Amino acid sequence: MNVSRPVVLAAVNARYCHCSLAARYLAAGLEAHRIPFRLLEFTIHQSAEEIVRSIVDADPGAICLGVYVWNIALVGKVVRRLKETRAAAPIFLGGPEVSFETESQDICRIADATILGEGELLLPRLCQQSGGRHRRRGALKGPLPDLHTLPLPYDLYSEEDLLQRNVYVETTRGCPYRCAYCLSAASPVVRRFPLDRVLPAISRLLERGARRVKFVDRTFNSDLDRAYRILEFLLPRVKPPAQIHLEMAPDRFPRELLELAARFPPGTLRLEIGIQSWNEAALRAVNRAVHMEKMEENLRAILDGTGAEVHADLLAGLPGEDLASFADGFDRLFRIGPHEIQIGILKRLRGAPLTRKTCAWRMEFNPDPPYELRRSAWLSPRELEMLGHFSRVWDRVHNRGHFAFCMELFRKYSRNPFSDFHMLTLRVLRRFGRSHSLGLDHLAQELSAWLPKTTRVSVQEVRSALRRDYSRRRHPIPRWLRD
Repeated sequence: MNVSRPVVLAAVNARYCHCSLAARYLAAGLEAHRIPFRLLEFTIHQSAEEIVRSIVDADPGAICLGVYVWNIALVGKVVRRLKETRAAAPIFLGGPEVSFETESQDICRIADATILGEGELLLPRLCQQSGGRHRRRGALKGPLPDLHTLPLPYDLYSEEDLLQRNVYVETTRGCPYRCAYCLSAASPVVRRFPLDRVLPAISRLLERGARRVKFVDRTFNSDLDRAYRILEFLLPRVKPPAQIHLEMAPDRFPRELLELAARFPPGTLRLEIGIQSWNEAALRAVNRAVHMEKMEENLRAILDGTGAEVHADLLAGLPGEDLASFADGFDRLFRIGPHEIQIGILKRLRGAPLTRKTCAWRMEFNPDPPYELRRSAWLSPRELEMLGHFSRVWDRVHNRGHFAFCMELFRKYSRNPFSDFHMLTLRVLRRFGRSHSLGLDHLAQELSAWLPKTTRVSVQEVRSALRRDYSRRRHPIPRWLRD
């Protein structure tokens, strides 16, 4: 690279509210070596032309791009156009999407170097060794950084980041579990940052006014003593409207941890609970060992005994689980009552152990990102397509909270939640021909017609609930709903 020009760290995020923690780690490493850099953040909703123009305008000496399942299609276009416009600036790629099956990917053949795995130590060396020379280096794997000395990136969050976006922190790398569908299974060892390093840094973020702090630790409560120490540290420091987001294993929540979580002000803890499935055979098939009864008991205890917001995940397409089993699991989870239920479709992630078993399970995946399951021995293409539509309508109607009063009636009176909501999904598809980009007024009309037919709720009660939903959102009540 040309050492007089900055290294451009270009992060293409899924949404504006997301900040790139990885890019900031790389920036902190470059800063420690006194290598000039520019951090540029974009979203997948921007065009390749706009991104390329911003990168070129920064006059880069080298260009670094993080590649993920959500942005690889767009980043591929960006890399091709950069090669056409800035051939003198080497392009370095990194991220999970290019750390595996590297040799088969066009984007890696176009780039000058691909960093496999963690790149905080390798990138500064790569920039220094390049000097004024520019030569292709292929795939490179550097050493794992020592988490006792790795430069922390948290001072690189701006005031705008803290007030308007999710800021990400981590206290561990790796995961103790080996779920076959998850890329974290490729990290066999859990490495821990010293708490006396990271906790003061997180405290400074809160003091600066961070609104939403998300821990990216794969399983926050895998080490219960450590989880307790972190929460105990955060308790006096987290005040509304700040919120802490943690990913928790549902069967590792002893009484002491519950009691500590209950002391946080309502809404300041947001817990992401990975249920994935209530089918024990399906979980065993993907090496996910959980205690089912303990999982339900703890989930109910969290909901009943704390003020935490609970986001629970279900994963459709696991081996051994057909549509009837998934529907039963959805009904069970819905009756427990988490604030959100996120329904995902199984994906073929590069580097995940699942990739070695797809033939045995007769699984076919979409070759285009995000590589979702198309069919398996247990689910047909039509069933998987329906689950995708169901997930999108569910997210719009339930998870986003637009129709809270209406959905409370559904929770109270529906005997078969999955089947009943499937009927709403079909109504939406018949009327609009799609399950995305749905207007709230149109959805309200469908809810007013659907809910009385699938439950014992009267038309008047449903319309009253919808009016309260509009009032709560401070939206004008439409004319058809006023009478």
